[in-house]
Amino acid sequence: MQDGSSSAGLAEVGTLVLEWQHLSDLTGDPSDGELAQRTESYWFKAPEIWPGLTGGNFSIDTGDVNDVYGGWTSGNDSAYEYLIKMYVYDPERYSNYSDRWIAAADSTIEHLLSHPDSRPDLTMAGAFSGNVVQNYSEGLACFIGGSFILGSTVLKNKRYLEPGLQFAEFCANGYRSAASGIGPSIYSWNETILSNVNYTNQTDQYQRAGWFIPENLALGGGQAPEAVESWYYAYQATNDQYWRDVAWAYSLAQNKTLRIGSGFASITNVLREDGSEHRNFMASFMLAEVLKYQYLIQSPKQGIWDVISGDDKVNHFVYNIEAHPFRVAARSPV
Repeated sequence: MQDGSSSAGLAEVGTLVLEWQHLSDLTGDPSDGELAQRTESYWFKAPEIWPGLTGGNFSIDTGDVNDVYGGWTSGNDSAYEYLIKMYVYDPERYSNYSDRWIAAADSTIEHLLSHPDSRPDLTMAGAFSGNVVQNYSEGLACFIGGSFILGSTVLKNKRYLEPGLQFAEFCANGYRSAASGIGPSIYSWNETILSNVNYTNQTDQYQRAGWFIPENLALGGGQAPEAVESWYYAYQATNDQYWRDVAWAYSLAQNKTLRIGSGFASITNVLREDGSEHRNFMASFMLAEVLKYQYLIQSPKQGIWDVISGDDKVNHFVYNIEAHPFRVAARSPV
């Protein structure tokens, strides 16, 4: 690569396929879509830890997978997200993507589900290293709830709905149990790490909330869209007011803690009610995703613009990783 690196993360491998295929469909030039599909093919033929789940680092020279660490966490996340979204975009052309998503989702249910000992009512999919599950996840992984909920509705398979709602609730609890009302960037329920003298000051937090933050440099947060995205999908699938209330609590905390001047900042400590200090930047996805999903979940139904819309709960648009809506190419939307 131009920056001198010799590897690419799974998210880099698998995240352009929707955009570039859509571009090819608009222009009639297949080259962009074919290039993205070629890149994706290296992932599809990579050795699996469990069906559908692979390591997350690929050689740019050979296309081989270089490691055995993975999950629905950063560096891997959007590749898994796009599996089911490619199927939504065009189920006739991309049924193989749904097959791959089903394999990954089934393996997640069978192997990755984890419950904090202090809060056994909570469920999340842990990351993995080889076939060892880590009691660890991230704010970035909070999209997993929406992915399972979307998969359940488009595949007409209730097997994935309850895990999706459980994942969405894990992240709702994360926001609700942080003093600032802003969820953390990292979740750990690894009690061995908690016993480290650097983190024992979070023991009460762990006992109450089921998670703590295992890196002092990761105490900050704010502007993250993944959780509210899942809450939006949860509301669309269930019509349960609870999910609107969860999202509204986030909106209030966001306006109280992150709002400065003409925009929104992030904060340096989500475990403090005032967030401690502000970081002087606003990410593009704060506008593109966070505010959009907050609007969609609170507003009156938007018809075909909504995911899982109408009595048939189908998708006329698929939202990409930055929440930009692409009209599906499907002749019969799912």
